[in-house]
Amino acid sequence: MAIKIEEDFMALEIDGRVIATARQRPGPWWEVSHWPRFCDRNRAIAALTVTGIPPRSSDRARSA
Repeated sequence: MAIKIEEDFMALEIDGRVIATARQRPGPWWEVSHWPRFCDRNRAIAALTVTGIPPRSSDRARSA
C-alpha cells in the first residue's frame, strides 16, 4: 500500500493499482473518492489510509 501525495492530488495504490483518490477543491477542502463528505488535508490522508486497510475476517462474516 502506498499513498502518493502531491500539492493538489493524492492517490492510494495497492499492488500498482489506484484504489482511491483525493483532489483539492476550492479553499482548504479535499474530495476523497468513496467518501461521503469533504475533508481537510489531514483527514483526506486518513481517509485514504483507512480505505487501504483490508477488512478483518470477522467483518466479512457479518456482512455475508
